[in-house]
Amino acid sequence: MENIKKGILELAIVLMAATCLVLVMVLGFGTLFSGWHLVDDHQFFFYINRMRNNNESLLSVIISELNRDYYEQHRARLLFYPLRVPQAYLFGFNTVYYYVLKAVETVITLVVLYYSARELNLSYFSSAMFSLLSFCGEQSCVWWKLGTPQLQATCFFSIGFYFMIRYLKYNKKSSAVISILFYIFMANFHESYLVLIPFIVLFVIYYGFIENGDSEKITLSGIWSMAKKRLGFELALVLIFASLGFLVTVFTLGICLPWSYTMIYNWETKHTVINGQRLQFNGSAVGLFGNWIKWFLLTIITFGIYGFWLGIKLIKWRISHTSYAY
Repeated sequence: MENIKKGILELAIVLMAATCLVLVMVLGFGTLFSGWHLVDDHQFFFYINRMRNNNESLLSVIISELNRDYYEQHRARLLFYPLRVPQAYLFGFNTVYYYVLKAVETVITLVVLYYSARELNLSYFSSAMFSLLSFCGEQSCVWWKLGTPQLQATCFFSIGFYFMIRYLKYNKKSSAVISILFYIFMANFHESYLVLIPFIVLFVIYYGFIENGDSEKITLSGIWSMAKKRLGFELALVLIFASLGFLVTVFTLGICLPWSYTMIYNWETKHTVINGQRLQFNGSAVGLFGNWIKWFLLTIITFGIYGFWLGIKLIKWRISHTSYAY
């Protein structure tokens, strides 16, 4: 009972300290009521205009932005727009709501980082310093400016890191699963966070040396010995780093690739006008998948030779399912 009371008191103090710190910063710098200064402000105006004036649905805006992101910018931020566009839908032009949300995300991240350090058996002071220093330096603009969307990815990282430490410390499989899920969220929110994955893998290996104390020297054989202890977890991290989209395509026998192609084709066609007439695309992922399997088998049978005609076959299939919209 005494430990529970101490835990509740510690949580209350940490929450209060993190909240006060954020409030002092955002009120001191005038961020909360300073109007639009979000990164890529124009995107929010664009989303709001499409939903309010063009009567586009929330889902259609999200899908079109995902298509544009993939096709025009060659990026695959699967969670970026599904989390960003709804903010425009809910908050509209009221910037205070945006900044309050970012402030809450900052407080959550600070608290979770503090408890991550506590799980590593650091003192109260060292844990507080670990949390604060994670937000100092060049990355401080992520939170005091309250505008950069990467703050959500930072929050995902901190939660994934906390549960990873609990997995390392207590060997709880559920903690490992939760950790991997939040790392997947992080990687699919913004590609810049993929660079954290190698650090995380190395941290897992390093933690093995901490567990063993001085009994294992840091040599190549020692590193491999530590890596084998949690090889499944490390491989999952490597798979995230390698490319989640590619792996999903492989493990689903390519069904996700036809799905992405049809989404892109549909978006392109809907936004194409020839001689005053808009085009329409009526192809489906299921229909393309049937051809996909056939082309794949022919490529294998011909030792890859048929692969030279795949691009042509795909263009023909697309043309056959494109017509004028009447």
